[in-house]
Amino acid sequence: MVISKNHSPKKVLLLGAVYPFCDLYDDIRSLGYDAVVCDYFPDAPCKAKASISYDVSTTDVPALIEIAKKHEVSGVVTAFSDRNMMPGYEVAIALGLPTLYTPEIINLITDKSSLKRFFTNLGVPINKYKLLSSNFTDTDLEDLSFPVVTKPVDGYGSNGVTLCEDINAVRNSVSITAKESKDFPRSFLVEEYYASDEISANAWVIDGDVYITCIYDVIKTASNGFKYGNSVFPSKYTSLYMNQIKTLLNTICLNMGIKNGPVSIQCFIGDKGLKVNEFLFRLPGSASYKYTTILGGPNIGKMLIQLCAGDPVEYQNIHSFTPIAECFYYKYKLFATPSKIMHYSLSIDEIRKKIPEVEHISFYREDGYQFKAPLKNNEVIMQIYCKVPKNGGKEYSELLKEIEAEILVEDESGKSIAKVYFSDRDWLRNPIANQ
Repeated sequence: MVISKNHSPKKVLLLGAVYPFCDLYDDIRSLGYDAVVCDYFPDAPCKAKASISYDVSTTDVPALIEIAKKHEVSGVVTAFSDRNMMPGYEVAIALGLPTLYTPEIINLITDKSSLKRFFTNLGVPINKYKLLSSNFTDTDLEDLSFPVVTKPVDGYGSNGVTLCEDINAVRNSVSITAKESKDFPRSFLVEEYYASDEISANAWVIDGDVYITCIYDVIKTASNGFKYGNSVFPSKYTSLYMNQIKTLLNTICLNMGIKNGPVSIQCFIGDKGLKVNEFLFRLPGSASYKYTTILGGPNIGKMLIQLCAGDPVEYQNIHSFTPIAECFYYKYKLFATPSKIMHYSLSIDEIRKKIPEVEHISFYREDGYQFKAPLKNNEVIMQIYCKVPKNGGKEYSELLKEIEAEILVEDESGKSIAKVYFSDRDWLRNPIANQ
């Protein structure tokens, strides 16, 4: 138990309450800390767990400072969001609390055009790209090959990303990218589309040295208002590319001045080799740091909490851990859009009985949860982790169909709100899901 000077558990300010924060909140509590949870969304799932929460924007720095003072927090945790890094830094500096960041690092990471120039100068392999203004001309795209991908300069979570087959499609995408940009509404990125596999690698930096904790394959599909974001870990590329990824991360961290904390890199691998797409100085979204714990490795979520609270970091087995296993783990992300009340047809034990491969399920909504207002968009309501042997085990698409058939979610009238359609045509119709 972590005890503060007034003999009560230390508190951390948690900026965000969407579904990955539920997993992190559990880690906060397991360490003996308490969390003050802030999110403007009243129905944010982590608020149902927290004893202290506020309906306040995670970018409202003056309000966050007052809340942090009131509860005498010992640290600020942003964890999964680029946009919360600067507010979190400002709150920490105002109150004299620990912080991982500097304004220079935050500005570099959140401005994708600056980050790509940084990569180019370091010799980090990336897809060919251009920074364009909203009033670009046809000649501005002459040296790029179609198809191309358009992206907001400061976007996140694949929001505002569009695959374009020609210049007219690029022009039509401008308004989409502008909506997702906070600070760069009149400019956007265009990069050549790379038909490839996608992987992500999580790591932790200790005094400038990088330790890889997990490399996983990313498989995304979307259809008819219902989405799955799937992962397979360890990645089939782990052994082949782990040394190259570690070298890239060491180079990036050294030149960016990152000494300690969580980092992540997203890469494409195809006939042109490995290309870097994104770099993060935080926990990656979707609580993917949990993969490592399932493999018996260190919990970098807990390490981040300790670092932000100014306490000694327990590195666990990070120095000896290798993210390789004799089996595969598939993770399925389940979305739904409840109108008022949601109900699960099966308990965890019943799901495991029907699908023996299920290793773990994270529920982000309790059975019978009543929403204050109908959700306008899909929301992640659970993540399902399945364990399969590498030889003779089920394919991820085979298990996905079993999950579709067995795990039902209903609204207050008994109507299914989690029906899934999955096929190879979804993958082909939405190639941007892999970019």
